[in-house]
Amino acid sequence: HAWAAQLFGGNEDEYDAIKHNGGNVISSGLGGNATSNYNAMLAAAGAVASDPDSLTAYAALCELLDVDNFITYLLANWYTGNHDWAHKNWYATHRNTPDGKWRFHSWDAEHTLEGSNEVGESPSDIHSRLARNAEYRMRFADLIHRFFFNDGPLTSVATAERYKARMNEVDR
Repeated sequence: HAWAAQLFGGNEDEYDAIKHNGGNVISSGLGGNATSNYNAMLAAAGAVASDPDSLTAYAALCELLDVDNFITYLLANWYTGNHDWAHKNWYATHRNTPDGKWRFHSWDAEHTLEGSNEVGESPSDIHSRLARNAEYRMRFADLIHRFFFNDGPLTSVATAERYKARMNEVDR
């Protein structure tokens, strides 16, 4: 709550936060709505999966989920091979305002660059539902293009430079 308020603005009591899975609510924020707000977002993702050609269903989801944040979050975990995720070690926050959307946040990601990760649980399930929708796939492709091509932050040159800079900071 405090972290989300500091990063995105507002007061910490305006935020819902979910840890690890929808059944483990850290704190409910205003009015105890974390679980119901999160379930509404999941239901909207389910509606997209049920009718992947519906622009209305996708637009309704986009009102509840920060799609660019979500895709970036997935790419970061998949790219680094975070195998201590998606079945655990994730957080999502939602600001209880009319334009508030769910955002996912990396947490406890010390097991990256060690191997492959598990797809099919938690945030990956949401992605599996949305991947049936052409608009979502196009947005996903747009962000892959931004990050992995044309000097983007996840090109091999950019990641190697960032890794080298971090290694130079490490004191053995």
